[in-house]
Amino acid sequence: MEQNHTFDVYALAAEYRKRDPKTLTREEKNIINVAEATFMDDIFMSEVFRDDKEGVAYLLNIILERSDLTVEQVATQHDIDSAFKRSIRLDIRAVDADGKVYDIEIQRSNEGAIPQRARFYSAKLDHDLLEKDDDFGKLADTYVIFITDKDIYGHGLPVYKIERRIVNDGFRDFADGAYIYYVNGSYREPNDLGCLMHDFHCNKAEDMYSALLARRMTAVKENAERSIHMGLNSQDFYREGLKIGREEGISLGVEKGRSEEQKKIVFSIFSTDLYSNEAIAKMTSLPLSDIEQFAREYASEHAREHAQENAGVFAGE
Repeated sequence: MEQNHTFDVYALAAEYRKRDPKTLTREEKNIINVAEATFMDDIFMSEVFRDDKEGVAYLLNIILERSDLTVEQVATQHDIDSAFKRSIRLDIRAVDADGKVYDIEIQRSNEGAIPQRARFYSAKLDHDLLEKDDDFGKLADTYVIFITDKDIYGHGLPVYKIERRIVNDGFRDFADGAYIYYVNGSYREPNDLGCLMHDFHCNKAEDMYSALLARRMTAVKENAERSIHMGLNSQDFYREGLKIGREEGISLGVEKGRSEEQKKIVFSIFSTDLYSNEAIAKMTSLPLSDIEQFAREYASEHAREHAQENAGVFAGE
């Protein structure tokens, strides 16, 4: 389907917002979501950069403070599966001309950007790189890059760069080739990264600094087929969360209000550790305030579980 230049997502969204939300179809709700979407929405960002080597190279060059990096492969919403262990879905997986592998993740909540998650994603990238009999020396350098909505460490740095060091020998570089970056999404200094983070929070191309990113946003938001594609993806992610719930014996019946069944379904999606509160609200059509309350309850329950486990360890269990 050719791009439809008469498709004005913002005008349509404005009309739909005037109506009673209960009367809107799934497609009409999706149009509103697309109009409001920014690059900080992982589904939208993944759609924008689908098969876009130039665009992903643009992001990586700014984040890594380079100008010579070229991308040979790009995959968005890339799954790394495991038959018996936890699987993950990468927002963007890219490989550069030197064979280095990059995972770019959008993370709206601080809870989803904990160090253990970065460690797990880094390990999953490594596991996906070697064939059974490959020598470990063939393992490519990997970069796990979290673009976070806020400054999660609070020190005002544009990027927090993590790599291993030999701590009792002059802090020499361990040189294992595994790197983790946290990009401060609230950074707004007048430089390349500050402009990039500004653009990542825009929902209209006309407000962006980067002509390249503005073109990418326009290409998706003015294309009805791609907008619908994103809506279908969102529904697929919601169904995946429901499937997880079903496997644990959770009823699929969803009643109005903050029912226990809704809570169980949302908790099952939280357990995947893949989606922001905003994304879950869109998937489930629940108010963001309900999702945030569920998130607090989910965190509280897990904190109690960890406390009980630690108590058992100290008691010699």
